[in-house]
Amino acid sequence: MAKISVRRLDPDRSTEVIEALGGTTKVARLFGISAPSVTEWKKTGIPDYRLLVLQLKHKKNPVVKKTLGFKPCDLRI
Repeated sequence: MAKISVRRLDPDRSTEVIEALGGTTKVARLFGISAPSVTEWKKTGIPDYRLLVLQLKHKKNPVVKKTLGFKPCDLRI
């Protein structure tokens, strides 16, 4: 099976963004996904397509604003 490269915000900044937006449960509700999925982002990083939504929806949040020029890390799954 081929490996897929996923573009993600780094885990440290991902954790900072999640906490700035009210925590795991609140971010999970924004996307209609489970809280454990968002908890996993703290370890692996927020996927770029989810980060884009957060950047658009919370562009005035200073922590989110700092992610606008992010350099994604690659994660092999």
